[in-house]
Parts: sequence; C-alpha cells; structure tokens
Amino acid sequence: MSGTVYLIFTIETLLYAPPDDEYDEDENFQVIGETDFADLSVSDDSDGVPVRILTDFAVYESRTRQLVPIGELVSVNLAVNNKNYRASGCVKPYIDDDEYYGGDTDDENDEDVMSNPEACLQRIRSTRIQKFTLHDIRQRSRMLDE
Repeated sequence: MSGTVYLIFTIETLLYAPPDDEYDEDENFQVIGETDFADLSVSDDSDGVPVRILTDFAVYESRTRQLVPIGELVSVNLAVNNKNYRASGCVKPYIDDDEYYGGDTDDENDEDVMSNPEACLQRIRSTRIQKFTLHDIRQRSRMLDE
C-alpha cells in the first residue's frame, strides 16, 4: 500500500503591539536616574553614549512591527544588512556600583530593582539597532560579563 502524505504548515506572523505609555528614544530622551547627557559628553572615560538596560523587551522590524528572533540580529553587524530593527521595553540606566558607591556595597541587602517588574517607570522604543552584542548581567554580582 502506498500513499501520499501531505503536511500543511501554517506560520503565524507575530506583531509587536506598542503600549500607550511607550516613548520614542531620541537625543533628548533621558532615563530616570541616568546621568545628564551633557555631563557624560565632557567625561574623559566616556564616548558620550549612555549605557542602558532593557528588560521585558521585544525586537521587531520597524516598518511591519513583525517580531524578530534574537538569532536573526547577528545580521545587523553585516555590511549588507538592509533591515530596520528596533527594540521596545522597560529601560533603566546601568549604574556601576563600584563607581557609584566607591566600591563599598552590600549585595545581599541591596534591593534588586531590575528584577522587580513594578519598578519599570519608563518604556522606550529604541532607535534603529545598528550593532548587536549580548552581555550577561548576573543577578548575584550585577557586573557585566563575569
């Protein structure tokens, strides 16, 4: 007995639906708790670009708002990339505890604001993603890439 088996796949397109309280990131946008951009630009050890942490985020193609898998963002770094990806989510400033507190911190007693979803005061829609890198911020040390 021979038979033909037909498989039918349907691919659902997932779209990003922005909430009403989302702000566009531009040169005038300042995250609550972030150092003033004017102060950053005169610092010797900074290139004038603030480091921000984005949580509870979605990455999508700007024009269609179609969600994009993180693995596809590797193409952003290629010269032939013609996609316009953006990210939206809760934004907070990255604060280096050693610099901010002079190296005297008690990690066990610090409230981890980053893991508290109710602590999200601002949601942003980023500008075009021009470069993609991934950093691991561990909850215990709150340091980049240990």
